[in-house]
Amino acid sequence: MGFTWELGLHYWYRAAQFVRGYLTDEIRLREYLAHHIHAAADSSANGKER
Repeated sequence: MGFTWELGLHYWYRAAQFVRGYLTDEIRLREYLAHHIHAAADSSANGKER
């Protein structure tokens, strides 16, 4: 009984860590893409003005 409970707890702990890491990476990726898309839009806008 104790072994199963500990194994289940370990599984959920690892799953929570994985989800948290995945969400953190996704947020970083979105911020990275948003920054580069914004920078590309600014550079193209500046190019049109010139």
